[in-house]
Amino acid sequence: MQLTSTQIEQLAKLARLKLAPTDQKKFTKQLGDILGYFEKLTQLDTQNIEPTSQSIDLKNVDRLDEIKDCLPEIQTAILNNTPDKSGNYIRVNKVL
Repeated sequence: MQLTSTQIEQLAKLARLKLAPTDQKKFTKQLGDILGYFEKLTQLDTQNIEPTSQSIDLKNVDRLDEIKDCLPEIQTAILNNTPDKSGNYIRVNKVL
């Protein structure tokens, strides 16, 4: 697909870009090539293909916040060296 210089100027304006004439010519060709690839994709037969939002199965990895494999004397030594603690836990600032 071939883009016009007017279309490139409009896209640059929407993106708040100032393009030099040489850049405008370069982007005209590059964006035209990209749109050409999309035109090729429209020719694919996707009738029996289910839509997907992810190509791989994603899972959240959550775990309980519990103490594991820590000797009591090591845990005590760690907690004694922390500036702020609450029970058997180290208190830290909130991370948002």
